[in-house]
Amino acid sequence: MHKLLRFHKKRVKILSTNLVATVRIVLALTVQAIRFSNNAKLIIQQLEGFGLPPNPIKPQLYQDAIDSLTDAFNTIQAHHLNLQWPTDPILPLNPIYPNDPIRIKLSDNRALLALDRTNDAIRYIHTALLVSADSDITEQLLLIKFQVKSARLVLEDGIDAPPFAGDVKSR
Repeated sequence: MHKLLRFHKKRVKILSTNLVATVRIVLALTVQAIRFSNNAKLIIQQLEGFGLPPNPIKPQLYQDAIDSLTDAFNTIQAHHLNLQWPTDPILPLNPIYPNDPIRIKLSDNRALLALDRTNDAIRYIHTALLVSADSDITEQLLLIKFQVKSARLVLEDGIDAPPFAGDVKSR
């Protein structure tokens, strides 16, 4: 019986370690998604100096995604799981491209990268929910999942939005 209790305590500790590791991955993916979303927003805003005005909705959608992801990041940081800001490769500054189609493609590429990181974060949150045994942590993870899913919806809308004001994107 004593050995069984010791095994059970070890197993709980492993689950706890797995939960912390999974939440750290979610934190890193969230930070990357924030950076890619911000990059996409900045690139599309640079269209203003080159002919046609950019669609004002597209940068706003990316900003909404950044806000939702930042809320998720802050919720993750509120956990007392000894999490630190993850190291992430620094994206190079956006060079100024004289060609609007290249700039639009680059912005959409960054938004797609943010969407990929957001989808990965959702998968890891789901894994953390499966591992979590504490109802308070489960509740916080559900809130984080909601925030990241709302960011995903906004990113999808931003990717689908036309790049220029007045453009109608055919489906």
